[in-house]
Amino acid sequence: YLKSKELAKWKPRSGRIKPTPPPLKRAPPPLAEEAVVRVPTSCRHRIIGKDGRTVKELQKRFSVHIDVPRPSQEQRTVLVTIEAECATSQLQAAGEAIRALAYTQMLDLPSSVVGAIIGKGGGNLRALEAKLDVKVNFGPGPREGIRVAHVDGSPEAVKEAVAAIKQIVKGAVESKRALAHSQTLDLPSSVVGTIIGKGGSNLRTLEAQHDVKVSLEPGAREETRVAKIVGAHEAVEGAVAAMKRIVKGVVESKRALAHSQTLDLPSSVVGTIIG
Repeated sequence: YLKSKELAKWKPRSGRIKPTPPPLKRAPPPLAEEAVVRVPTSCRHRIIGKDGRTVKELQKRFSVHIDVPRPSQEQRTVLVTIEAECATSQLQAAGEAIRALAYTQMLDLPSSVVGAIIGKGGGNLRALEAKLDVKVNFGPGPREGIRVAHVDGSPEAVKEAVAAIKQIVKGAVESKRALAHSQTLDLPSSVVGTIIGKGGSNLRTLEAQHDVKVSLEPGAREETRVAKIVGAHEAVEGAVAAMKRIVKGVVESKRALAHSQTLDLPSSVVGTIIG
């Protein structure tokens, strides 16, 4: 018998080494299916969720992998990629769930009411977004005087937000209609100073008391001015009555000061009177 070391060195007389059998072939991994969903950039945070909880829950529920890219500042939409192993139904279900989280609706608005929706310093808009968990962006409209509101969120939240915005628009339009009443009043130029007051104090007080806006314009004649009063119908009537009372008081005061009388005097005493 050959020793182990000699056995290891032994070769057949032909000098050929017996070929080793080929390794067993493993089955290839299943092919991955892919789907892409375009969503508004403003809805990206809804898909990811706080600390990534929403996207993790979606991946676990549908057995898929979801990639939500970070958009650039100019991008209005992002492409969310969904991958699954040979399961088209999983892709479709995950895509529908993502679309439900990223629902968007557009609403045409008069440019004049956008300020009422936004509110002072954006307070009204922030409150609306926080209350209903939506995102509202304003863009240019199809024609002059129109703005488009893009409301993003879940379908239920978007529906409530759109209804709330329409209610704000309705109130703003009704308020503007109430303020649309105007009246003009011709005034003698001599009394305008009294109506305005020192530094405009009298006019500001009049506007505040009656909740109106008063503008003074040149009249048809040099000695007249025209006051235009804008506001609610009753407020305008009250402001006009107040201005008429001011005019009447000034005119009567000037008439009182306009009284004159003549007196014949000897020339010899004029010097004594003058002093």
